[in-house]
Amino acid sequence: IPEGVTAIGDSAFKDCAALEGINLSSELTTIGSGAFSGCASLRELSIPKNVTALPESVCQGCTGLTTVRLPQNLRSIGAFAFEGCGALGDIVLPDGVTSIGNRAFRNGSTLPNIVLPEKLRTIGYSAFEGCPGLVWQRIPPNVTSLGDNAFGGCPDLKFLLVPDALQ
Repeated sequence: IPEGVTAIGDSAFKDCAALEGINLSSELTTIGSGAFSGCASLRELSIPKNVTALPESVCQGCTGLTTVRLPQNLRSIGAFAFEGCGALGDIVLPDGVTSIGNRAFRNGSTLPNIVLPEKLRTIGYSAFEGCPGLVWQRIPPNVTSLGDNAFGGCPDLKFLLVPDALQ
């Protein structure tokens, strides 16, 4: 995507099954819903620094996606954002993320333990459902809303530290 482009529309690259990589404009500020959904061959994605929100379904069903680099300015991850990204490995959530949407990382089969940022307030329903790679998880103390089944279907999850406010 050439420099100067500030927005990518909804479903812009949806189901481009052969798309393996994409260089996004450093001036990008907005990515539309489902922009890369169904791009089964996409391996890596680096979100530019001016993007503060990932919309719903942005990479849903990107089964080959192994690496995502998120900007420090990111504040929210939308519903279904990385649902079905079964090859997704380590992902670092920036400190400023306050919201993880419903089913955001659902069925991320190889997603290992993930460090949730301290400023996080909301974890949507089924956000990490079906992530058998999760063994332990600490819910930050600022979380005031933990959705139903947020960590359901994580058979190897042995330790879940929950703040007093949620107990």
